[in-house]
Amino acid sequence: MGRSNFILIAVFLIVGVASHTIDETAQEVIEALAHSTFDDWSPSFISTNKPLLGQVLPSTLLIPMSTTTLYNGGDKRKFAAYHLVPGKIDFTDLLSKKDGSRLPTFLAGSFILISNSSSGLYIEGVQVIEPDVYVDSVIAIHRVASPPLDFAR
Repeated sequence: MGRSNFILIAVFLIVGVASHTIDETAQEVIEALAHSTFDDWSPSFISTNKPLLGQVLPSTLLIPMSTTTLYNGGDKRKFAAYHLVPGKIDFTDLLSKKDGSRLPTFLAGSFILISNSSSGLYIEGVQVIEPDVYVDSVIAIHRVASPPLDFAR
Protein backbone atom coordinates (compact mmCIF):
# COMPACT_ATOMS: atom_id res chain seq x y z
CA MET A 1 0.00 0.00 0.00
CA GLY A 2 1.38 3.38 -0.94
CA ARG A 3 2.04 6.14 1.52
CA SER A 4 -0.82 8.30 0.18
CA ASN A 5 -3.32 5.44 0.61
CA PHE A 6 -2.13 4.88 4.17
CA ILE A 7 -2.55 8.59 5.01
CA LEU A 8 -6.01 8.62 3.43
CA ILE A 9 -7.11 5.61 5.48
CA ALA A 10 -5.64 7.11 8.67
CA VAL A 11 -7.51 10.39 8.11
CA PHE A 12 -10.74 8.47 7.40
CA LEU A 13 -10.38 6.48 10.62
CA ILE A 14 -9.66 9.57 12.72
CA VAL A 15 -12.59 11.50 11.23
CA GLY A 16 -14.86 8.48 11.68
CA VAL A 17 -13.83 7.99 15.29
CA ALA A 18 -13.95 11.69 16.19
CA SER A 19 -17.40 12.34 14.78
CA HIS A 20 -19.41 11.63 17.93
CA THR A 21 -21.92 14.23 18.99
CA ILE A 22 -22.30 15.43 22.59
CA ASP A 23 -25.37 13.18 22.99
CA GLU A 24 -23.45 10.16 21.71
CA THR A 25 -20.57 10.95 24.05
CA ALA A 26 -23.02 11.28 26.97
CA GLN A 27 -24.52 7.87 26.17
CA GLU A 28 -21.08 6.28 25.90
CA VAL A 29 -19.95 7.78 29.21
CA ILE A 30 -23.13 6.60 30.97
CA GLU A 31 -22.79 3.14 29.43
CA ALA A 32 -19.15 2.89 30.56
CA LEU A 33 -20.07 3.93 34.10
CA ALA A 34 -23.01 1.51 34.20
CA HIS A 35 -20.64 -1.38 33.52
CA SER A 36 -17.92 -0.32 35.98
CA THR A 37 -17.42 -0.58 39.72
CA PHE A 38 -17.24 2.70 41.61
CA ASP A 39 -13.46 2.29 41.86
CA ASP A 40 -13.31 2.27 38.06
CA TRP A 41 -15.68 5.19 37.45
CA SER A 42 -12.93 7.81 37.25
CA PRO A 43 -10.81 6.07 34.58
CA SER A 44 -13.95 4.97 32.69
CA PHE A 45 -15.25 8.55 32.69
CA ILE A 46 -11.97 10.05 31.52
CA SER A 47 -11.26 7.39 28.88
CA THR A 48 -14.69 7.71 27.21
CA ASN A 49 -14.78 11.50 27.40
CA LYS A 50 -11.79 12.72 25.41
CA PRO A 51 -11.41 14.83 22.26
CA LEU A 52 -9.94 12.01 20.16
CA LEU A 53 -13.25 10.13 20.43
CA GLY A 54 -15.45 13.08 19.48
CA GLN A 55 -17.00 16.01 21.24
CA VAL A 56 -16.06 16.19 24.91
CA LEU A 57 -18.95 16.19 27.36
CA PRO A 58 -18.50 19.14 29.78
CA SER A 59 -19.62 17.49 32.99
CA THR A 60 -19.10 16.70 36.65
CA LEU A 61 -18.97 13.16 38.00
CA LEU A 62 -19.88 12.31 41.60
CA ILE A 63 -18.26 9.00 42.57
CA PRO A 64 -19.62 7.18 45.64
CA MET A 65 -17.04 6.05 48.17
CA SER A 66 -17.93 2.41 48.39
CA THR A 67 -16.20 -0.93 48.10
CA THR A 68 -19.26 -2.41 46.46
CA THR A 69 -21.48 -1.29 43.64
CA LEU A 70 -24.94 -0.66 45.07
CA TYR A 71 -27.57 -0.12 42.42
CA ASN A 72 -30.48 -1.02 44.70
CA GLY A 73 -31.71 -3.40 42.03
CA GLY A 74 -32.31 -0.50 39.67
CA ASP A 75 -31.25 0.40 36.19
CA LYS A 76 -27.47 0.86 36.17
CA ARG A 77 -27.68 3.44 33.37
CA LYS A 78 -30.13 5.59 35.35
CA PHE A 79 -27.95 5.25 38.42
CA ALA A 80 -24.86 6.37 36.47
CA ALA A 81 -26.74 9.23 34.77
CA TYR A 82 -27.92 10.50 38.18
CA HIS A 83 -24.29 10.80 39.33
CA LEU A 84 -23.35 12.86 36.26
CA VAL A 85 -24.07 16.61 36.13
CA PRO A 86 -23.94 18.71 32.94
CA GLY A 87 -21.11 21.23 32.98
CA LYS A 88 -17.79 21.25 34.78
CA ILE A 89 -18.33 22.29 38.40
CA ASP A 90 -15.17 22.33 40.47
CA PHE A 91 -15.33 22.41 44.27
CA THR A 92 -15.03 26.20 44.48
CA ASP A 93 -18.04 26.50 42.17
CA LEU A 94 -19.97 23.96 44.26
CA LEU A 95 -19.21 25.92 47.43
CA SER A 96 -20.49 29.10 45.79
CA LYS A 97 -23.91 27.52 45.19
CA LYS A 98 -26.63 28.72 47.54
CA ASP A 99 -27.79 26.26 50.16
CA GLY A 100 -30.82 24.51 48.67
CA SER A 101 -29.69 24.92 45.06
CA ARG A 102 -30.65 22.18 42.63
CA LEU A 103 -28.43 20.98 39.81
CA PRO A 104 -29.73 19.00 36.83
CA THR A 105 -28.33 15.54 36.18
CA PHE A 106 -28.09 13.48 33.01
CA LEU A 107 -31.06 11.46 34.26
CA ALA A 108 -33.93 13.18 32.46
CA GLY A 109 -36.03 15.35 34.76
CA SER A 110 -33.83 14.71 37.81
CA PHE A 111 -32.02 17.23 39.96
CA ILE A 112 -29.68 16.94 42.93
CA LEU A 113 -29.95 19.14 46.01
CA ILE A 114 -26.90 21.04 47.26
CA SER A 115 -26.66 21.65 51.02
CA ASN A 116 -23.82 23.85 52.23
CA SER A 117 -23.32 23.94 56.00
CA SER A 118 -20.59 24.45 58.55
CA SER A 119 -20.11 20.67 58.66
CA GLY A 120 -19.43 20.44 54.92
CA LEU A 121 -20.94 20.30 51.48
CA TYR A 122 -23.66 17.72 50.90
CA ILE A 123 -25.30 16.51 47.72
CA GLU A 124 -28.66 14.85 48.32
CA GLY A 125 -27.62 14.49 51.97
CA VAL A 126 -24.37 12.70 51.07
CA GLN A 127 -21.16 14.53 52.00
CA VAL A 128 -18.54 15.45 49.41
CA ILE A 129 -15.48 13.87 51.00
CA GLU A 130 -12.86 14.21 48.26
CA PRO A 131 -13.39 17.33 46.18
CA ASP A 132 -11.59 17.92 42.90
CA VAL A 133 -10.25 14.37 42.57
CA TYR A 134 -9.68 15.32 38.94
CA VAL A 135 -10.34 18.65 37.22
CA ASP A 136 -9.42 19.85 33.76
CA SER A 137 -10.85 22.48 31.45
CA VAL A 138 -14.11 20.59 30.80
CA ILE A 139 -14.64 17.95 33.49
CA ALA A 140 -14.55 17.64 37.27
CA ILE A 141 -14.67 14.56 39.49
CA HIS A 142 -15.62 14.56 43.17
CA ARG A 143 -15.97 11.64 45.59
CA VAL A 144 -19.02 11.49 47.85
CA ALA A 145 -19.51 9.39 50.96
CA SER A 146 -21.66 6.29 50.96
CA PRO A 147 -24.41 5.51 50.45
CA PRO A 148 -24.50 6.58 46.82
CA LEU A 149 -26.99 9.17 45.65
CA ASP A 150 -30.43 7.61 45.32
CA PHE A 151 -32.34 8.68 42.23
CA ALA A 152 -35.39 6.64 43.30
CA ARG A 153 -36.21 8.98 46.22
